Amino acid sequence: MQYRLVALDLDGTLLDHRGQIRPANVAALARAAARGVTVAIVTGRPVGSARALARQLSRGIGAPVAFAACNGAVVFGADGRRIAARPIASGVLAQALALLEAEGALAECYGLEHVYIDRLREHIRWWRSHGRAPLDRAAVTLRIAWHMVRVNRVRAVRSLPQWARQARGPVFRIFVVDLDEADPPRGGDRG
Repeated sequence: MQYRLVALDLDGTLLDHRGQIRPANVAALARAAARGVTVAIVTGRPVGSARALARQLSRGIGAPVAFAACNGAVVFGADGRRIAARPIASGVLAQALALLEAEGALAECYGLEHVYIDRLREHIRWWRSHGRAPLDRAAVTLRIAWHMVRVNRVRAVRSLPQWARQARGPVFRIFVVDLDEADPPRGGDRG
């Protein structure tokens, strides 16, 4: 049987424990691509992170790589063009964010190129409490976490529920931080 597509998750599958693409995976995928198999990445990570890893893998295997980000909510073809998108409906988004706010949880809303956040000081305090770093280093830690998932544009807004009701841009993923949570997030949702 000839396979036409190999679709891989990132964390714990394509990537090793350091977040690097395993050389054995690159070699196997290069052989598959040489036989005409399409290679794709499918991940819960935001668009920027998925795009960067798809480009890196593409260079390694010598063939274009398609990718789906935000748990499949947005899909890009091997040519890098967006071919499908299912953002969270603005009404649903506003309701979800209002519920999270009522529960005291922090949320980050991921669009195509931006992360939207409110209560930035509370996010920094949460990272500080989990990293046991001084406040200024916690802010740097948060920026590093966003950089790791290729978030280049952070937009602070007054209120995420209010922002969502105004439908300022598509959101494909909500990352939730429970302020009562004992441990920091793990896996692809490290920040």
